[in-house]
Parts: sequence; structure tokens; C-alpha cells
Amino acid sequence: MPEFRSHGLIGLFARHPVAANLTMLIMLLMGAVALMKLNVQFFPNFSLDVVQVRVVWPGASAEDVERAITTPIERALRTEDGLDQMSSISSEGLSLVTLRYKEGTPIIEALDRVRQKVSSLRNLPQDAQKPVITHLQRYERIAKITLVSERGDLMALRAWAHRFERELLDAGVDKVDFSGLPALRLNAELPLEALRRSGRDL
Repeated sequence: MPEFRSHGLIGLFARHPVAANLTMLIMLLMGAVALMKLNVQFFPNFSLDVVQVRVVWPGASAEDVERAITTPIERALRTEDGLDQMSSISSEGLSLVTLRYKEGTPIIEALDRVRQKVSSLRNLPQDAQKPVITHLQRYERIAKITLVSERGDLMALRAWAHRFERELLDAGVDKVDFSGLPALRLNAELPLEALRRSGRDL
């Protein structure tokens, strides 16, 4: 019976089993290296084509916010290029205007245009706070860490928390949020005689 010889890749591996084993080993090593360099997330970060304008007007009613803030902002932004949808919320002391752009719209350019148009408004209430314009972005929560100080030294705990924040940001974490840290207070102590000379009431 004549011997059948294949001249293809399978025939080469059949005649040289060591080459087949080396090829398989190289493929496994390349796969392991690629796996270690692969950034895998269940819900990866992505940018939304949404810009939000937020204006705080302390003490104003919802009707006044709608009339004096929300409506002028909507009029200034309704002709935005690439705008798909605009919605607004006027509540007591707060105006929130949300602009959703069509997919593919250069969102950084849109953000700059919104800032220019809102800053050009001159009829907003004088006692309203400066408009805050942001590009909404979604972040995946990867961990929640609780810090506890056994000695009750909150200043040392704060310093350690901010140091930990810098290490996380340097390691590639996009954002770190804090909750529960007490507000910083500045205490100034003056001698009693100095207070009396200043004429202030004690």
C-alpha cells in the first residue's frame, strides 16, 4: 500500500511533532500576555452626548425660576447645532436644562458653544449663582472603601484619605468620591486684650 504524504501544514506537524508543540506553546503564551493587558469591565466607561446647565437661585419660587432663568436659557440654546432633544426642570431655587445631542456630534465643541451662549445672557437675576455647565459622563463603581481611625484623629484620617486618592488616580482610576468627611473649620484665637483694643463685643 503506497504511503500517503501531505505537503500542507497538517503534514508538516505530523512529520515534526515538536514543531506542533512549540507552536501551541507560543500561542498559549501570546494569549496569556494579551489577557493580562486586556482591560475588561462589565460596564465600561462611556461618554454621553448630554450637556447640562445648572443654575441655583436661592429662595426663588419654581415659577420665578422658570420665568427668569429656565426660559431665557432654553431660548438661547434651542438653535444648537446637532441638538436632538432639550428638557428642563424648574424647581424651588434651581433650574436644570438638559441638552441631548445626536450621535456623532463633537461634544467638546458643543460644550464650548453652550458656555458662550449662556455667558452672553445678561438678563439673569443678579442674586442667582453662576451657571454650571457640565458634560454628563457615566462612571462604573469599582469599589467602596471605608476608612476608620481608632484614635479619633480626623485630620490624620483626612490626610491619609487624600493620599490614598492620589494613589488611586495615579493607578488609572478615573474618579474618587468622598462621603462622611467633616467640613474643615478654621479657628482663630486672639488675646483678650487685643479684642478689647479692637473694640469688638465679647
